[in-house]
Amino acid sequence: MNKDKKDKLVKKALLLVAIICVGIALSLTSKAQQNQMIERTTESEIKEKNAVVAKRNLQEQMTEKVSEDLIKEIIGENKFNRNRTAIATKIIKNSSRFIPFSKMGELKPTENGYKMALTLKISVDALQKMLMDQGLFYETDGTPVLIPFVKYTDRVNLKEFSWWFEKENISTNVFLKKLNVLFEKQLKTALGRVSFYSIRPLTLRYQNEKTILNNLNPQLSAVELQNLANTFSAEIILFGEIQFFKSTERMDSYKLDISLTAMQASNNRIIAQLSRQFVTDAGAFEPVVEKKWKEVSDAILNELSNQILEAWQKGSIGASLYKLVIDGRIPIPQQEGLKVVIQSKTREIKNIRERMVSADKIVFEIDSTISTKEIASRLKEIEFGGIKVVLDEVDDAKLVYKLSK
Repeated sequence: MNKDKKDKLVKKALLLVAIICVGIALSLTSKAQQNQMIERTTESEIKEKNAVVAKRNLQEQMTEKVSEDLIKEIIGENKFNRNRTAIATKIIKNSSRFIPFSKMGELKPTENGYKMALTLKISVDALQKMLMDQGLFYETDGTPVLIPFVKYTDRVNLKEFSWWFEKENISTNVFLKKLNVLFEKQLKTALGRVSFYSIRPLTLRYQNEKTILNNLNPQLSAVELQNLANTFSAEIILFGEIQFFKSTERMDSYKLDISLTAMQASNNRIIAQLSRQFVTDAGAFEPVVEKKWKEVSDAILNELSNQILEAWQKGSIGASLYKLVIDGRIPIPQQEGLKVVIQSKTREIKNIRERMVSADKIVFEIDSTISTKEIASRLKEIEFGGIKVVLDEVDDAKLVYKLSK
């Protein structure tokens, strides 16, 4: 083999190796992005004379404390306290499953023992899955419940169907009613995969047992929405319409227009939304419409369910972490009240925790679903217990307030 051929083969081999390396790097990057990781650093001290024992016990104590704090952020303190034993034995005892990395700082002697810092990297996805497997994931007790209010409109034959209308409506439009029964079954299956529960109102004959509002739409007021949710003991309400038209794209075929919106009743917030259009094969109306719905419905409802799950997860754990600094001497009795005032003035701040308290400064860590600049625009000053602090500085990572004289 001559030198030119050898050089070409070497170049091809090097190129192949480079492509493989890039592929591996991209795969690892994609996996890292999918697996949400957060880092927590904490410090503690212990009364213990033996350095080896002190180091081991400090690591265990701080790992347990960080795990507990994070779980409280996910499921709420009340639910944590009610399930403390199960969490300790089934979740925290197996913390290695969601804490893949920890780094201990230098063990330093104190007057009565030792102190040490510990940095932990935590897989939020792994922790959430463990909580979900134990039925502890959601802040509310039990499985979150959804009830659908989806209207069916046949603009080809000028018919419509909604399960919450009067009984006469139930006995007519047999085809649309059939689609609704199928929809309820598929929706329940799709939501069940992400540990939600969907009520099947037509199947359970809710129209005979409940007082229903007619002509529902996503623009209901917060009070009306809350009342409706309370009527059915549901946290989520799914509004929408599925319409059928004659297709302008294909002879003797029909168009499906699907629009669905899920709203969280407690805060009148849209948590999932999708809109899709499909064209059927040519043929008689009912067979081709039903066939097309069966072809596309699983993908649509799985997408909707994933949107709902993702939005439901975005409490404090899905928010961004920022620092909120109070520069000035705040008396100890007012410090706890300060936290309450901050959170009450901006509900997008999900949690607030002290990270450093000194004689003339308090550093809070806050979880927020909005940016620091948005927080600053809503919280230019804070007054509490005869004390006033005003915004002095804001950047992408922190807000600084100074004591007003």
